[in-house]
Amino acid sequence: MAPTDYSALKDEILGLIANKKHGNVVKKLLGGFKKLVPDDYDAMSEIFKAIIEADVEQFNDKIYKGFMFMASARYGPKLIEFEKHFIKNFCKLPGEEFKVITDGWLQDGNSEITGMLYVSNFRVIASGKKEVKQARLSGMGLEFIRLGSYAVHKSVSDSIAKSVAADMDASNILNYGHIYPFKDNYDIEEKKIKKGVIKYKVDVPFTDKKGKEKVSNMNITVIVKKGPKMEKNIAKVGEILKKNSKN
Repeated sequence: MAPTDYSALKDEILGLIANKKHGNVVKKLLGGFKKLVPDDYDAMSEIFKAIIEADVEQFNDKIYKGFMFMASARYGPKLIEFEKHFIKNFCKLPGEEFKVITDGWLQDGNSEITGMLYVSNFRVIASGKKEVKQARLSGMGLEFIRLGSYAVHKSVSDSIAKSVAADMDASNILNYGHIYPFKDNYDIEEKKIKKGVIKYKVDVPFTDKKGKEKVSNMNITVIVKKGPKMEKNIAKVGEILKKNSKN
């Protein structure tokens, strides 16, 4: 079996991106994953980076969901190992340290992401399959979610960027997965922490479809999968949240 020419694959995919052929991009990425080995993680990471930089809106709204749905079913363990490499080496912000990397779930009041949780000193990245639930949101929260994946990601990225450095722009964030802020969070709830569950709230400024500045109150639930490290991991998440709480 001939090795994959990742440079040629990158050029081909960028051509498809330019023509908004997101379905074909997903197929090409899956084809590249079929032969992917650890020595090629950097080359594949460069492809993902190039896609996001070329058209982050298309990646957030179209490509990520389709790719994650199929890749997790076909290449589960390989996908997780690649993703860890990509996030830690290509998505890392200045001064960022990933304190907890674990299997789990994240709920945001409108949806549930099942897969991997990457909790750093600046943010939570939830990567995996997203299932939209019956919305428990109203008012600003519902209006915020209805902006769409890209617009939500941009607003969250702006909040995270400002928590890293006052002059940092959201464009400095390589937007992969579903990202959630926790700077100045409040109302931390730990009554189910022994079961691997912790909740918090955080305010995220956003611009509505008419250009008006508003604030969404996000209700986030982090759930760590049961296992030998569950108690240690959820306790660490709690420590990070409290360190960044405004209460």
